[in-house]
Amino acid sequence: MADNRTHLTWYKTVGTSLNHDSAVNYCGVLGAGWRLPSVKELQTLIDDSQPSPPRLDMTAFPGAPSTGFYSTSTTYPGDATLYYYVNFYTGNTGYEAAAAPHNVLCVH
Repeated sequence: MADNRTHLTWYKTVGTSLNHDSAVNYCGVLGAGWRLPSVKELQTLIDDSQPSPPRLDMTAFPGAPSTGFYSTSTTYPGDATLYYYVNFYTGNTGYEAAAAPHNVLCVH
């Protein structure tokens, strides 16, 4: 899906949760230019106009899990073993260990 506002192109979710390394590999296998998004890029998909959760536009991403955390490429400052995630159910962000499985959206 192309986002005309940010000029990013999004690839649909894999439908299963992956740890950070597997998520990076999944996006890389899609071809040149595909990658795991930064936390700022993923936050552009938060839709605060939704009257209730989820905060991910389910029309733009049909079939994507609307609950749970989505992986990002952004590490937590001072600890490269922790990565930020975006929770599209609440619209919040946080961080966890790279081994924690999360949903995946890839960006180009």
